[in-house]
Amino acid sequence: MPQKKILIVEDEGHIVTVLDIRLSSENYEIFSESEGTYVIERALSVMPDLIMLDLILPGKNGHQLLVEIRNHPELQHIPVVICSAKVSRNEIDRSMALGANHYLVKPFEVSELIDIIKTLIDQKGKPHEVVEQEM
Repeated sequence: MPQKKILIVEDEGHIVTVLDIRLSSENYEIFSESEGTYVIERALSVMPDLIMLDLILPGKNGHQLLVEIRNHPELQHIPVVICSAKVSRNEIDRSMALGANHYLVKPFEVSELIDIIKTLIDQKGKPHEVVEQEM
């Protein structure tokens, strides 16, 4: 069975490094992009099984990218997990309304993220959920 591919869209290098190590150990093939401007092009070249998307990025923000992903015929089926430090109900509701499959508030437990990834890849992105960490 081929490895499932995950595109991590995150501009904080230490977060990408930790996620790359942990997700690779779960047998996922990891790709990353730190610049919002290049995400759609990168997603089209990789064709990931899931996209992890930060909201605050250089170039284009996560909401702009989410709209582009959901409107692109080759990408619209890919589950998108928003991973952001933005905790306001407005940000979460907006992300879900724009088509995020899940919203995870930073900081989060990587084990929780792995469970979410497994569920979404198995379901091919069906339900939209929000998970908020206890503050």
